[in-house]
Amino acid sequence: MKKFTSAACVLLVSMLLTACRASSVEGFISDSMCGRKHIMPGASDAECTNECVKAGAQYVVVADDKIYFLAGNLQDAAALAGKKAHVEGAVSGNTITVSSMREIN
Repeated sequence: MKKFTSAACVLLVSMLLTACRASSVEGFISDSMCGRKHIMPGASDAECTNECVKAGAQYVVVADDKIYFLAGNLQDAAALAGKKAHVEGAVSGNTITVSSMREIN
């Protein structure tokens, strides 16, 4: 019985690590309303992103052909809006729970 319990625990832990893995993504910080293409006339990408977030959109990172919703530690998101960033955190589906983010030149 003890061997079965240990094997079940190992299996459960490996499944959890696969479902929610630590990762890093590089892309542009945007918002869930505009995504890849900002639509606010006369506004920069940063201004559009932050205004859309104030209106209820979520911060996202647009990385090549994928868009990830950002959750968790978003204290730097407003300053990085419209810029290319390196985002680290736990990826689950199309959401990254951010542990850190920084600008890339």
